[in-house]
Amino acid sequence: MLDHTDADADGQADNHKIKMSNALTRAAHGLNLREKRIVMTAAAKLWSIAKPVPGVVHVTKITAAEYANAWDLDHTTAYEQLKSGTEELYQRSVTFYEAAHKRNGKPLALTRVSMRWIGQAKYHHGEGWVEVHWWPAMLPHLVGLRNHFTTYQLQQASALRSVYSWRLLELLMRFQSTGWAEYTIEDFAEAMEATEKQRANFAAIRRKMIEPAIKELSDKDGWSIEWNPIKAGRRVVAIRFDFKRDNQRRLPFDEQKQLVGPPPLQTDRPKPPRSARSRKPVAAESSTWTPAAPDCLEPPKLRRPPPVWDEVTVRPGREKTPTDSGINENAETST
Repeated sequence: MLDHTDADADGQADNHKIKMSNALTRAAHGLNLREKRIVMTAAAKLWSIAKPVPGVVHVTKITAAEYANAWDLDHTTAYEQLKSGTEELYQRSVTFYEAAHKRNGKPLALTRVSMRWIGQAKYHHGEGWVEVHWWPAMLPHLVGLRNHFTTYQLQQASALRSVYSWRLLELLMRFQSTGWAEYTIEDFAEAMEATEKQRANFAAIRRKMIEPAIKELSDKDGWSIEWNPIKAGRRVVAIRFDFKRDNQRRLPFDEQKQLVGPPPLQTDRPKPPRSARSRKPVAAESSTWTPAAPDCLEPPKLRRPPPVWDEVTVRPGREKTPTDSGINENAETST
């Protein structure tokens, strides 16, 4: 048994590549989002294997910290997903088709192959890590590939929240060198694991799988994708995708907010001197610091106090006159 616990020396599994055979790329993976994350996180740590060793079980260990870092989760959520994801992972199988040999010079129908992803999964309660024991027949589809394979960075799927988006990513990356891909409707529906009801209604495949997946890839991974149905009469028989992806990965939402966030508040109040910003009080003539008015501003004008009427009695016909001092020197008192 070979343990690949230390294959990822720096613990950054999201910096590694996924490599899988084209047959596995086209296959029905049979995984939900949590299970696919576990499987692909483990697969990204197989990069150090030159080729599988016959008769040897390869084991990959995933810690909650690695999982949280790869999928941008908090530690508690990562711990719960590892636990729930490994509970059913052993029951999951992948289904794909292989070319059969010819008989009497005529090609035979494709051979349907089903196999498990893993032969054993261990979840260590309270320790926050899992061990994945790979199914021996699965390894040739993941390691030692020299041709007919699909590769992409695990980080490209880190922000995806839909298995359909992830599967479309893999189907397009198979033809990343050409910038276009074409799949028969049968092959596309098989890879997307469409139900029989959906396969009978292309509008359901478009509405539930194609359009949401394209939108998520465009929003979260910088893809530009155009697609067109290819028809034979009124029936859709194939789908063509024309695509390209920005070389620079789109920034996470939090980093975008830091770059394009609101500008800092502007204030006319000048900054206090360094001594006033110090934590320790500085001896000064006044206990409070009053900023000086900027040179560009005129000093405030003092408002004159309101006039005060004197309280003396005046003769009839004479009016009170206001004075600034509050005393009316011209008023006459009554006798």
